Amino acid sequence: MKTIKYKPRLTAADIPDNDNKYYIRKADGGYSPCIKGSPTHAHLTALSNCVGWAIGRAMEILQTQTNLLPHLNAEDFYNNTTLEKGQTPKPGAVICWKQGKLWNGNDGAGHVAVVEKVISESEIITSESAYGGMAFYTKTRKKGNGNWGAGSSFEFMGFIYLPAECVPEEDTVIIPDEDVPTADKPAEYKVGDIVDFKGGVHYASSSADKPVGGVRTAGRARITAVAPTAKHKYHLIGEKGGSDVYGWVNSDTIGTATPSASIAVGDKVKMADGAPIYGTSDKFAGWVYSSVLYVRELSGDRVVVSTKPSGDVTGAVDKKYLTKI
Repeated sequence: MKTIKYKPRLTAADIPDNDNKYYIRKADGGYSPCIKGSPTHAHLTALSNCVGWAIGRAMEILQTQTNLLPHLNAEDFYNNTTLEKGQTPKPGAVICWKQGKLWNGNDGAGHVAVVEKVISESEIITSESAYGGMAFYTKTRKKGNGNWGAGSSFEFMGFIYLPAECVPEEDTVIIPDEDVPTADKPAEYKVGDIVDFKGGVHYASSSADKPVGGVRTAGRARITAVAPTAKHKYHLIGEKGGSDVYGWVNSDTIGTATPSASIAVGDKVKMADGAPIYGTSDKFAGWVYSSVLYVRELSGDRVVVSTKPSGDVTGAVDKKYLTKI
């Protein structure tokens, strides 16, 4: 999966420029397939409308003129997308709520917004628009009772993930190729590496002075961003069955992941979130990562797994992404 850097829109001052075609309808010379917003912005004619915002923002982040999201009412996004979905916030993801019954706009059309920044696993900053309301606004949303700050008439459904590793520009730094003797050079890790987090605090940004969220447990985690010159160099998200870390951490709090316990044909295992299909960069269906899997075949580091101890197989994965249970 490719990594895309994007500039997060975090305040009301970050409203798109008037000539930003991602928020201008095709009929008006832009890229948006959406209806006119209401009230219609003088220039960004797909606004005010949460659907117009989410579709435009997704295209803008991905830098494409092709809409990859469902062109439907907001509440119908989640069940009608081919993109990966989940319950955990990620930068660039579209957060979805429904109102009343699906496919029935008479009892409310739901709402969608875009995750601009993940502060912690339970706090995010979103960019939004509202049909009949404001053309653009941002909100700091907390998970709270699980509804992410929405009113009682709304029900949280989940997050739709864009098909890229979306990283806010402020947290994205290229690792320099420093001329340091090998014996003295500390271990370097890259985005996608799985490491052992030693436990401790994490931070909302790579330069933050104070930690957030209390002490995180030790365990396995994945590196999702690197800022080598910052105070807190690595951004981690805990793996299933591993640490509950979800933030920026110091270099001395992580180490190379220890090999998983040896596995054999017939063992039950769990697969790390986002693990690619063996030999490719393609991902498994989302449900695979939350399933108990059986080891069906072993050949070197290639492991064939299935949700059943016999019969059809699910696919092959590198054994480093598997944890015996």
